[in-house]
Amino acid sequence: RFTTIFFPLFAFVFFIALGWLAFVPFEQTVQARGDLRVAGVPASVRAQQEGRLTFIGAREGAFVERGAVLFRLDDTTPRMDLERVADEIGRVTQTIALLGSQRERAASRNAVEIGRLERDIARHRALFEGGILPKEMVENLESERSARVQSARQEQLALETEVVAARQALDRLENDRSRILRAMNEQTIR
Repeated sequence: RFTTIFFPLFAFVFFIALGWLAFVPFEQTVQARGDLRVAGVPASVRAQQEGRLTFIGAREGAFVERGAVLFRLDDTTPRMDLERVADEIGRVTQTIALLGSQRERAASRNAVEIGRLERDIARHRALFEGGILPKEMVENLESERSARVQSARQEQLALETEVVAARQALDRLENDRSRILRAMNEQTIR
């Protein structure tokens, strides 16, 4: 009686487990030991970094040419990092261009405003010399022009500071891109 219940139950569980195993992806791990000889001289091969092999270019016992690709590691993560850095480089480059155009517009706007004030000062000075306007009006315009010149300098300095910060960020991103490209190059073992 026990076997009539136990055996079908055991067979059912066994086939369910076997069916489950048929659909589970397994990764293959290879650990190998061996000798590498270059022109009869023993040489060693060590991984510069850990990773998952996506390509094996030489089979056991095969002779290979110098520079031939032996292995290639999975480069999905570095590629994603490279795309992210490339996007950031694009954004920072656009920011630098935008800041440059803002500097040009501000310089033009300030030059027009300062030119207008200088014309007003010249006109008011002529009227003062003719005895029509008091000296205070000329002095007020001169102090307004001085304040406008100072404000224009500060605006240009602030924009230049932002440009410098953006260029520094761009340099860091370029260094990151170079580092990622070097890492991707190390993904191929020759």
